[in-house]
Amino acid sequence: MRTAQITVTGDPTLLFDKSTVWRDCHIHNETGAIYVGDENVTTTTGAKIDNNFHDTFQLPPTTALYAVSNSGTVTVYVWEIHG
Repeated sequence: MRTAQITVTGDPTLLFDKSTVWRDCHIHNETGAIYVGDENVTTTTGAKIDNNFHDTFQLPPTTALYAVSNSGTVTVYVWEIHG
């Protein structure tokens, strides 16, 4: 299990790195919307997670997840559980 507080900016920021196992990945952002996707994520191509919202993803071993913000810096809390 891993928990972290990550600052997301307008540049792609790594939230969850690749792994050797499937993972349940939880994201909670408190200070603005973020957009998630691959290492090339933008506010146009990413999936939006609204401010003060919690979302969960099941990520396969070969997948990393990145985020960007369009409103300055956003504090994101992540929780990763290896299954």
